[in-house]
This record gives sequence, structure tokens and C-alpha cells, in this order.
Amino acid sequence: MDDQRAEIIVANVEFAADSIARLREKQGVSLSEYRDDPDVRDIVEQRFQKLIEACLDIARTVLRGMRNRFRRQTPTV
Repeated sequence: MDDQRAEIIVANVEFAADSIARLREKQGVSLSEYRDDPDVRDIVEQRFQKLIEACLDIARTVLRGMRNRFRRQTPTV
């Protein structure tokens, strides 16, 4: 894995960890407060969306690295 891919993965893992910590802070919100307060709902849903995107970026980065390594190892005819 090259340095650029490693940096992308590290940045996304750090973002994911921060997002999980922020979501953990919202665990104390009651269901009725979550349902009735659009600001709380927006914050939680946006954080989940960004967390999912970070996880997908990690997966894409890993898969690209694997694909490139496979291509280098496969002899051309």
C-alpha cells in the first residue's frame, strides 16, 4: 500500500472514530426528543451519513490497492 492510500485510510478512520464519539454523546437523547426536534434528528442523521461515507471511502481505497497489486502480479500475454 502506498503512502497516499495509507493517509486516506488513516484520515477516514480518524473521522469515523470522531463521528462515533459524537454519536455516542447523542445516545442520551430520548426517542421523543429525537422525533420532535428536527435539529437533533438532522445532526444525528448527517453524522451517520458522513460515517457511512468514510467507511465506503476506506473500502474503496483498500479495494483499489488490491486491484492494482493483482494487476501488477498478473502476467500479460
